[in-house]
Amino acid sequence: FCTGVLVDYQWVLTAAHCMDNQDMSLVQFVLGEHDLSLSDDGGYREVYLSNYNSVIHPDYRETSGGTPENDLALVYLSEPVDSGRWFIQLSDGQMC
Repeated sequence: FCTGVLVDYQWVLTAAHCMDNQDMSLVQFVLGEHDLSLSDDGGYREVYLSNYNSVIHPDYRETSGGTPENDLALVYLSEPVDSGRWFIQLSDGQMC
């Protein structure tokens, strides 16, 4: 499993090594999950699919020692995330 950060309504920032050579039609993003070892931990969760579109940092590579460098990727989700559940509105009207 890999983790990521929702950075916009349809974009997830994750590690490039998680997306490199992946069949994007099989990738799912789960929001609101807290314990993957439980089938139902009582929390709210939503599943989003990738839109088969990821952008891997152009300088991503693994060193000869196997350490990833520039290990960043952006993934576009198939639909926007419900902003009311996952974003906090700041007093100046910006969403974060």
